[in-house]
Amino acid sequence: RQACPAILLLLLFLLLPLLIPDQGSRSVRKLSGSSSHSPPRQGQESSSLAAQFLPPHTLLSDPPLPLRIKESASVAMNISIYKLPQAGKQIHAKSQRGESLDFLLFMPVQQASLPLPLLVFLHGAGESGHDASKLVLQGPPKLVQDAQSVNFTLVDEKAARKSSEFLRNNFIVLSPQCSQSWGGGFGNPSIASTILDLIDDIIATNQGRIDPARIFLTGLSMGGSGTWALAAASAKRKSPKFAAIAPVCGWVDGGKRNMDEVALAIKHEKMGVWIWHAVNDETIPVEASDDMNRTLSDHSVHVKYSRISNSAGSDPNWINFGMGGLHMEGHASWVDAYEKSGEELWRWFLEHRRAAVEV
Repeated sequence: RQACPAILLLLLFLLLPLLIPDQGSRSVRKLSGSSSHSPPRQGQESSSLAAQFLPPHTLLSDPPLPLRIKESASVAMNISIYKLPQAGKQIHAKSQRGESLDFLLFMPVQQASLPLPLLVFLHGAGESGHDASKLVLQGPPKLVQDAQSVNFTLVDEKAARKSSEFLRNNFIVLSPQCSQSWGGGFGNPSIASTILDLIDDIIATNQGRIDPARIFLTGLSMGGSGTWALAAASAKRKSPKFAAIAPVCGWVDGGKRNMDEVALAIKHEKMGVWIWHAVNDETIPVEASDDMNRTLSDHSVHVKYSRISNSAGSDPNWINFGMGGLHMEGHASWVDAYEKSGEELWRWFLEHRRAAVEV
């Protein structure tokens, strides 16, 4: 009988962890739900899309995700992670200076002549975070995947595959992942500085393999806004410098004064500019690009502007991720820019080379 209380106390001690919920687990369950940081309007693009449809820490080579991304074995301040991958491969690593940002780095299949041009791609708000599998939802990181893993069924398939093949054969592609869709996104000074440092580090690590005179920048939605922001930020540095930019369904924060500053920076750096936006875009109104086009023209900057009458409301590749029902009227003008145009945008980039600019 005297042993009974002791046995009861022992049982209570063993069962106590099961009776009291673990705080860490509760936090994980809370975070695995929908994001509470959906930015206005452009956040409709996918309120943390991949978080809703992809399990966290999904192995990027596991079915059903049609990806071919390899995790880079990296340690803090290990500059070797910036080395270009094998031909035709897209690897995943993390930045080693400034903000901790994930990024994908692709090496073209064919390397006929070195050094090669570098294309930097900035994604939309829904692909923000620290899950690199989101980055292949759309745009260049999607197009450089193995052709069998990309869905082109809703567009001109012949043109899209032509675009994919040309990109895979002619460009090194860097796709940094913004850690947040709020707080300025790619326009946040700390994130912008980290990405520019990342470009510098990759070029320095691969001497003779990347042409510093042919660095190009493009992005969609939040990344379109980031394209304007990084173009302006790069003008304040010795390097890297962009030879040409192509913002897609983007905008410039800060009103007329900021638009003037961006336009003057682009003019000084002699960047080529090709703007893409759809008239029927209900997420980011086309007036955002109209205003920037007008501002650049006011500063005597030549602009190529594809003002598309009617764009899709989704990316066809979303079907691969169980997101076929998602629709944002007119917002997916990146399908026009990166797929329907075939090789046109990529060949336009290659027409540009960074010229010497007086400081």
